[in-house]
Amino acid sequence: MGNPIKVPDSSLILPPLMIGGAVFSYHYNQDVSKVHTEAILSQAISSGANAFDTSPYYGDSETVMGEALHNLRSKHPRESYFLITKCGRKSFDVFDYSPSWIRQSVMRSLQRLRTDYLDAVLLHDAEFTSVGEVLAGVSEFVKLREEGYVRAFGLSGYTLSTLLSYVQAVKEQLGVSTEVLFSYCHYNLQNDSLAQYAPKFRASGVESIINGSPLSMGLLRAEPAPEWHPASPGLKAACISTSRHVESVYGQKLADVALRYSLGFEGTTCVGCSTLQELEAALEARDAVLAYKKSGKGGEVDGRIFEDLRSILVGDHEMAWPVPPPGWVRKAQ
Repeated sequence: MGNPIKVPDSSLILPPLMIGGAVFSYHYNQDVSKVHTEAILSQAISSGANAFDTSPYYGDSETVMGEALHNLRSKHPRESYFLITKCGRKSFDVFDYSPSWIRQSVMRSLQRLRTDYLDAVLLHDAEFTSVGEVLAGVSEFVKLREEGYVRAFGLSGYTLSTLLSYVQAVKEQLGVSTEVLFSYCHYNLQNDSLAQYAPKFRASGVESIINGSPLSMGLLRAEPAPEWHPASPGLKAACISTSRHVESVYGQKLADVALRYSLGFEGTTCVGCSTLQELEAALEARDAVLAYKKSGKGGEVDGRIFEDLRSILVGDHEMAWPVPPPGWVRKAQ
């Protein structure tokens, strides 16, 4: 990836459904070889879910995806899909948004993903850092875009108020727009705060908003949430009650209903799919929601289910949790 090329100059219009790359790593699947990465990525591209998110923080995800996409290049040329990665988070408690590391990380991602350019690159989990660090990282993104290595840049993270303040600071102090924002756990059955923040982000120049973790990191499913999940005990209990309720009253699984709700977001929803069956379920949910939106009909039943479930999930329970978590201490470089 020694010399930059002229990247596509069309707008970065992402599809309603994109595929998250964390599942293509040992962090998520202990035996990545059993995940049919090529088949999943190929089917996703062919079905219009042709955007992929990853990060160096997700273990070997970039390498696994890069090899798969390289093997698919005759069927799916580079311009047929979008590649988005992140940089700046090295480990749980180590961050580096310095221009030198941002450049080094982007160049490494290009090699791992076996591509000449990235459609977007994001500062990973920006709320763990300061506004000054964000400005330094974005300044390097601007240079990388001018050199042809990236098409767009942005931020990722959880805490919407902090992300908005950083987006506004980038525009005010650097005179550029944060083109892409990746938010997770903020547009789902349990918490749809992103709907209120989206107009503010767009007013500050954000063009593409990605809604990650439609199941709120494993909360919205039949099984108990992972032990590490930061949600309150009350919210976790409410999710279990909601799962039982939706199965007994509507004969549906909470995860399926939650996915359809999140796909109603006016932007892009990112879903991790470890199997072709999971991908097909996500595509089916996407198509159902798109049909509702296009015709203006057919969504009434889902609407009633959504309202019923949210009456259980939203109320006295804390919708969000603090990020960074209490007691978190950042290690020095």
